[in-house]
Amino acid sequence: MTQPYNVLFLCKHNASRSLMAEAILNKIGGDRFVAYSAGVEPSASAHPFTLEVLKQEGYDVASLAPKSVNQFLQDNAPKIDLVIGLCNSLQQHADIDGKFPLTAHWHINDTDSVSADNEVEKAAFSQVLRQLSQRIHLLTNLPEDKIEHLAHPSADA
Repeated sequence: MTQPYNVLFLCKHNASRSLMAEAILNKIGGDRFVAYSAGVEPSASAHPFTLEVLKQEGYDVASLAPKSVNQFLQDNAPKIDLVIGLCNSLQQHADIDGKFPLTAHWHINDTDSVSADNEVEKAAFSQVLRQLSQRIHLLTNLPEDKIEHLAHPSADA
């Protein structure tokens, strides 16, 4: 493929995990991947610990903000090749599957379920960042034919 693969990380609120995934893939994906993220019920803003943890690890957060999945249904939206779900609540939104069939679902710890003191909560966000980073490194190291099969599974049929 000569064009980069457009990857959409999809979550319920697009305030933590999917934003982290977008930042990670855009940093390490080179010219092979372009990452986007969206939520089915997007939050008004990113979780402060999401941005803080990303900044501490050297990621660019200037353009990170929650977005609606509807933005990617517009005529002028980028063509999405891979959709990776990051939260279990997507199963409650059956209409998403018809518009964006999930290429994969990654079970990543839910930062929304953490309510503790700031240090414990921040550590949980750091752990999620590490989990996502490991998965995304695996994705970026897949051979071209494997990526192509994920992006266009019916082409092999």
